[in-house]
Amino acid sequence: MVHFLPRSECCVEGVWPLWLELLYWSGSFLLSLAYLVNPLILWQAFRSGFFDRPLQIERIVLIYGAFVFSCAIGHLIEGIMPFFYPNYLLVALWTWQTAGISWLANITLIIWILHRGMD
Repeated sequence: MVHFLPRSECCVEGVWPLWLELLYWSGSFLLSLAYLVNPLILWQAFRSGFFDRPLQIERIVLIYGAFVFSCAIGHLIEGIMPFFYPNYLLVALWTWQTAGISWLANITLIIWILHRGMD
């Protein structure tokens, strides 16, 4: 059986600096929360009959495109890059950036649904 060290023990010094650990964990938490909130927003819109009306392609498509692109790059950084060039600061910062785009997409979706509901 192969034993992998926890990431927090993989630094040269053997321990991550606290600020990097907090940056990494908080970014992952916010990103996960955004992933969980998004389907709830869409489910509520579906239940309210929002999708019975014709949909128009709007700026929200660009925001969700940025969200998906950011997720894809994040998976590459997280899954492939550490084998060749482990840069956990880059991983933590990219996670925060993806979390920001995710929350922008969620807030934009809420505003878009509320605005279309008033038409």
